[in-house]
Formats: sequence, C-alpha cells, structure tokens
Amino acid sequence: MSLFSGFVLLSRLGLSTTLSLPDIAALRFGIGGLLLSPVLIRHGLSGLRPAQAAGLAVLGGLGFALFAYAGFALAPAAHGAILLHGTLALTTAVLLRVLGGHP
Repeated sequence: MSLFSGFVLLSRLGLSTTLSLPDIAALRFGIGGLLLSPVLIRHGLSGLRPAQAAGLAVLGGLGFALFAYAGFALAPAAHGAILLHGTLALTTAVLLRVLGGHP
C-alpha cells in the first residue's frame, strides 16, 4: 500500500513543481538503477535474453511510468490512484490474452 500510494503522491507532487515528465522518470529510474546495479552485476539477466530485458524495461518500466505521469498531469491524484492501480490487473490479463501468453 505504501509503495502504490507513494508512487501516486510523489508523482503528482513532482508534476506540481518545475519538473517535467522526463525529469521525474530520470530521477525514478536513475536512482533505482544505481541502487540495483549490484544485483544486476551479480546475477545477470537471470535467463532473459537481452531483447526481452530491454522490452520489459521500456514497456513495463519506463512506458508505464510515463503513461502514469501524463495522466497525473491531467487529473487529480485520487483519480489517478483509482484508475491506474484498479485497472492494472485487468490490463495485464488482456495483454496476456492478446499476446497469447495465457488463455
């Protein structure tokens, strides 16, 4: 709960300052990348091909965050929190069905 609510509140707070969408994304992923780089160095990609890892990083990480930040710039944080996290499981299920991952 604290991670989901923290994401929403800090994203909305960042957008109410002079930071732009790419600035907030760079802060989020730059700091996270630096903190987790020892894990990546030690364990590698854990069986993922480089193209798969890049796809997950771009679509699941950066794409999700930029989409959410754009929504937070246009709507109140309460609306973003409900819609973003409320539809996350549904969107994942639909994408798996469309892409042939699971029935």
